[in-house]
Amino acid sequence: MATPDITIWGAGTSRVLRVLWALHELGLAYDHHPFGARTEETQTDDYSRLNPKRKIPALKDGDRVLTESGAIVNYLFAAYGADADVFVPADPSEQAISDEWCYFALMELDGHCLYVIRRHDGLS
Repeated sequence: MATPDITIWGAGTSRVLRVLWALHELGLAYDHHPFGARTEETQTDDYSRLNPKRKIPALKDGDRVLTESGAIVNYLFAAYGADADVFVPADPSEQAISDEWCYFALMELDGHCLYVIRRHDGLS
């Protein structure tokens, strides 16, 4: 397999962290452009062309651009998991169970994190 040409944009949120975690679990090299949500960097013309939603994270792998952390993580494991020392279910039933827990973490943990941040004036 060719060496991936991966770039990730974003930092400082659980959504970016889950992508960085997946990259590290898979042992993939990547370029990183760390900047926060709702910053000047997300409003630039270059970033807006890459991600019209102007949110983080964004990931570019070759010509492919993905901008939702759940989709990014699923893509990374599907594209690179077979060559890594990680468990990637081959059976659709096992994959569904893995997805169930991943989506639980995406939704439940992220929702609680945002609530805590908002209650403590960390997210205007």
